[in-house]
Amino acid sequence: MMITREICAVGEDIKMNAMPRPLFSVHRSYLETKGKLKEMKSVDWPTTGLVLLINTLFIGVPLGASYGVLQFGNETVGWFLLFAYLLIIAIVLVAKIAQWFPRGFRKLGSDDRLNPLLLWEKMYAVWRSLDGPVVNPSVVREEMMKSRDEGAVWPVPAWALIDRIIEIDPAVWVTHPSR
Repeated sequence: MMITREICAVGEDIKMNAMPRPLFSVHRSYLETKGKLKEMKSVDWPTTGLVLLINTLFIGVPLGASYGVLQFGNETVGWFLLFAYLLIIAIVLVAKIAQWFPRGFRKLGSDDRLNPLLLWEKMYAVWRSLDGPVVNPSVVREEMMKSRDEGAVWPVPAWALIDRIIEIDPAVWVTHPSR
């Protein structure tokens, strides 16, 4: 139960925080879908359509306005509007790239231990090693050690319990004794 609880907590943390999110500390779709991963991964077409409409307006209206002014013969204002719009786009792009640089440098200097999905997989291997009714507690402890080396944090009672079971019998642990 302790192993299951830890794996579930890490999985919920991954769904809330590690998935791509626009502005908030908790993934917006996590709150809307109450953490249902299948629904989180589905495309929200109304929101996607709204984003496309807004992007079209932000691109189409300024370009259309500058084109319209140019067509009405006021080239100075038309070119000024076009230049100002392109300057704003360039500033926004530079700001976005500046935000990405620290993330990129962190990723270059890191290894796979920081990937939460890989950590969850290591923790899940511990859970799979507990498949009974007969379990090898030495294998369970070995899997716990591997996942700990990758960054998993197991509760102290789980370590104490598995060590106690290994003291009793290092090869066989009957989790569901017959009655």
